[in-house]
Amino acid sequence: LYVAVENKIFRSEDCARNWAEVYYTDKPDVKVTALEIDWFEPAVVYAGLSEGSLLRSKDRGIAWALSKKFTARINKISVDPNDSRNVYVGITDNGLAKTVDKGETWIDLNKAMKDFSGAKKYYDLAIATSAKNVILYANKYGLLRSLDGGTTWSEVKLLTPPAAEQIYALAVDPKNAEFIYYSTNSAIYKTVDGGNNWVVK
Repeated sequence: LYVAVENKIFRSEDCARNWAEVYYTDKPDVKVTALEIDWFEPAVVYAGLSEGSLLRSKDRGIAWALSKKFTARINKISVDPNDSRNVYVGITDNGLAKTVDKGETWIDLNKAMKDFSGAKKYYDLAIATSAKNVILYANKYGLLRSLDGGTTWSEVKLLTPPAAEQIYALAVDPKNAEFIYYSTNSAIYKTVDGGNNWVVK
């Protein structure tokens, strides 16, 4: 188990009974804002910082190295549930980035979303488990979907017009990629047909 507290990361190897500090930054204004473990190779751990640094450890947090320096706060790190070599990073006000080699090199996915105004304003990200390369991305424009791992994107039509509401959380059913859920500050929305029809919960 790993947990981030302010500017530190702790690891437990006994079901949270005891914790050891495995990362610390002495910069008072820098916080750990995202954590993710490689499900296929659990010794690999990713950490995102508030100033845009993406760190990677290959030995369960004993040593850390800079994988990529982004321009703003890292909000989320997601390892592809179908291929752990693929890792997606959501960055405040700078959209999405992707690696296909566990953080050795990085691809900017924002260029493929240039036709969707506001897409760089990151809200949330969900990766389908039941279908390979299916990515759902919530942003200021609305909700976008990629069927090819972020190479191309299309709009998922919502009940509200583009940029009308902020999506605070997004999820895809692990057994069926057509089941999508998202929440705003006033409601939770659900579709069982990939976004053709929505119901308000």
